Amino acid sequence: SVIDQTLRTLLEMLTLAQPHKEQLLRRGLTEEQITRYMYRSTPAFGYRRIVGNMLEMGCTLEGVPGFYKTKDGAWTLNCNPKCTGFFVPVISVNGLVQGCQIRLDRPFNDAKYIWFSSSEKSCGTPSGSPIHCVGDPCAADVYVTEGALKATIAHCLSGKTYVAVAGAGQYHALDQTFDTLLALGAKRISEAYDMDKFQNENVQKGAVQMMDLAKRKGFIVRSLHWDPTFKGVDDYYLAKSKLQKP
Repeated sequence: SVIDQTLRTLLEMLTLAQPHKEQLLRRGLTEEQITRYMYRSTPAFGYRRIVGNMLEMGCTLEGVPGFYKTKDGAWTLNCNPKCTGFFVPVISVNGLVQGCQIRLDRPFNDAKYIWFSSSEKSCGTPSGSPIHCVGDPCAADVYVTEGALKATIAHCLSGKTYVAVAGAGQYHALDQTFDTLLALGAKRISEAYDMDKFQNENVQKGAVQMMDLAKRKGFIVRSLHWDPTFKGVDDYYLAKSKLQKP
């Protein structure tokens, strides 16, 4: 796909700043996994140069989220020195990059993540809310959580197949992914949303709606609970892996 090729090319041109790398290592990923899942820091400047190089390499920018044309008709990317962070690629069941989120260095309005999107811009493209899949797509057991980075960390620490919605309320985006997973042999869906689902009405509602959708598709469904000291399933696995180390 054009989106996959263009975003992969962009990510290959970028590097990962040391503080971002350290953050990912602290969260339980290895250097090899950080490289494999293509985490890269957002550029703080030189956007036109990056895009110029991409065009020279034959990349299509039209129709790819995050790229747009400036007033003078030149292509650029929708990054901003005020919104620095690192790219979290969102990968489909068949292994294609469908979009990227940006994990912000300085969250604003409670948002830690924004989509790399250009919907409001000239010749820009919205990101949509694609579903992230990591692990064996033919696994009988599939775990569903919120957030692509969390899903990848959970997969890397547990070996289980994880699927991530962008947010608890985005269950409808799973419709097609569930059909694909069913066709590939998935039998059971486990809900692994954050443990604040017991206090947060929106998370609880999103979890129930996701499980209802999975039931309608014919999956066996269950909800996971763990020690609420650890909010996310990735935090829980990380704490568990530290206990297991000699």
